[in-house]
Amino acid sequence: MAHWKRLTGANSAIDVNLDLIGYMLPNNDGFTELYFASGYSEQNGEQFVTVRETPDEIHMMIALRSY
Repeated sequence: MAHWKRLTGANSAIDVNLDLIGYMLPNNDGFTELYFASGYSEQNGEQFVTVRETPDEIHMMIALRSY
């Protein structure tokens, strides 16, 4: 089962399947880059997505419900 979390992207909320994340890299500006294990994000055609949450906040968040 996928492990989805709703995070805050640059302009809006984005749902991320954390099972597809290879690693998280916190920036000095308080944002976190989520690097996909496949090396590609369909959202922006790059290998990472930037979110406002820190890695600790992401780990502590409750996962979205599956129906």
